[in-house]
Amino acid sequence: MCDAIGSDVDDARHGCSAPGSVHRGTVRSALWGVVENLDGEGDALLADEDAVGTADQPDLVPRLRTERASCRDPVGHGADGRWPTALCRIPAIASVTADHLMARLGYRREMATWDDLKVVLSRLREQDPGALAGYPDPRVDRDRHPPFGIRLAPWATDVAADLDTRFGADVELLVGALDYPSCTLPSPVRHPPSVPDLDPTEMNVALDGPLIVRSGHSESHGLLIENLSVVEVQIATNGHVTADVVDLSAGRFVGGFTGAQHLPSVMFRVTPGTTQRIPLLVGTASFVPALGYAIPPGRWALQVTLTMAERGSCRTPPLPFTVTG
Repeated sequence: MCDAIGSDVDDARHGCSAPGSVHRGTVRSALWGVVENLDGEGDALLADEDAVGTADQPDLVPRLRTERASCRDPVGHGADGRWPTALCRIPAIASVTADHLMARLGYRREMATWDDLKVVLSRLREQDPGALAGYPDPRVDRDRHPPFGIRLAPWATDVAADLDTRFGADVELLVGALDYPSCTLPSPVRHPPSVPDLDPTEMNVALDGPLIVRSGHSESHGLLIENLSVVEVQIATNGHVTADVVDLSAGRFVGGFTGAQHLPSVMFRVTPGTTQRIPLLVGTASFVPALGYAIPPGRWALQVTLTMAERGSCRTPPLPFTVTG
């Protein structure tokens, strides 16, 4: 006869179904999954009785330690083909604690991953801060569960490769605008707004000198706005305007800046007959997987959407610039 916790696995084989009896497959999955993990990480887990003890089972840890000493058959059965009798006493314990134990073991592994990752992030912040565009703060340990999202600069593919090799599926990497290592867009690309072209009889625009940007990097430059009209032009910005990179030969938008930006409201006023320099931010992240993570070296063009008070928005003509390797 089967007792309340399954006194012998053979009883379960022969059809016993008393309350608490456990079939062999359940014992194998629930029991050995716990017992095998009681080595190494499990030793530390059992040492922390608060981690697995419950109010209604104050002797849980001692019982697990006692039963563990008898359960050393990784195949699941003894030399005579029978499972050790001790195995039949653990399922009642394992059925209550397996999920909790494995959750605790999983939590320990997650924290071990975070402990390793935060060291790497701290080192990157000190040695190569430009590579990191967005990442979990390594100074904060609370609620750290993989996968950890990390955004990198478009040029930082070597850093991405190292993180991917070390942490695999425990990190989700974005290099510029594209997922790494798949080099795919995680979401539809943000196209520039559809607005009218700038009226050349009212304003003239030009770059404040030649512009050369390293592939995958960003550059601060200047956009010169000449007011040809008879009324003041007010251009709303966040302290600068941001360029979109276009491929003139294909007639398409291919890249730009992908980092975070501050959003203060800064108005530039251009009186009639004067020229005003507005700070210009140019990024070279690629939004086209076929181009790679960064706009490759070559001759490209940029356009800027200007938002003007009481006059709506307009689009500048393409302004050529150079991307270098």
